[in-house]
Amino acid sequence: MSLVATPDMCHYCFEVLVSKLNGRKRTPEPLSVLPVEKCLIFVTWRYGKGEFEEVALRGCKGTTSYPRPLPDMLARFSLVSALEDTRFKPINKKEIPMLQCGVNLLHSFEDSKDHLDWEIGIHGVMIDYYIYNSKGQEIFDGHAIFLPHVASSNNWKKDETIRQLIRKGGWKGKYNLKEIKIITKRFQASCCNSDYDSYLLFKEERRSNDLLIKVR
Repeated sequence: MSLVATPDMCHYCFEVLVSKLNGRKRTPEPLSVLPVEKCLIFVTWRYGKGEFEEVALRGCKGTTSYPRPLPDMLARFSLVSALEDTRFKPINKKEIPMLQCGVNLLHSFEDSKDHLDWEIGIHGVMIDYYIYNSKGQEIFDGHAIFLPHVASSNNWKKDETIRQLIRKGGWKGKYNLKEIKIITKRFQASCCNSDYDSYLLFKEERRSNDLLIKVR
């Protein structure tokens, strides 16, 4: 895995979101030089001061297919996660000072032997599952994904994590894990997070450096 998530990536997500909420139509340029490798990504927004995983989730969106250059992915999913996650109301301008941003760069996708073939705290989990009735007829199919930190931050064991994925995928009825067809993939991620104050500090440092270069 050559790409490593850095605070610069989170700062660019802030720059894109702030620009959008201020009514600017053009996507801003990155605040620093970012890698241009194609990648798969998730962007997470949280609201509140404190540890990233302990404050309120405000949006999380990304993709596990069709990799594109990193700056394009950051620009796209900073907005999609903030404004189009249907679990939440779109983030508004007043919330910006209390926001934290997390970036996950996904890598090392593997087919799991079964739904328990992955390690808590190391792997993210993605499942496709199929529910059947007593006659063996398929009555529901679902898809869901958790990033690597989700199980450990919620103190879930593997079985509970899978049950939460099934619920997230849309099935709310009764079931027996042994009777469901579950196709599981595991993956890893490089992750980083930063808050609004760090973003402002980074912008100010960049502005000071630019002025210093001009003076010289």
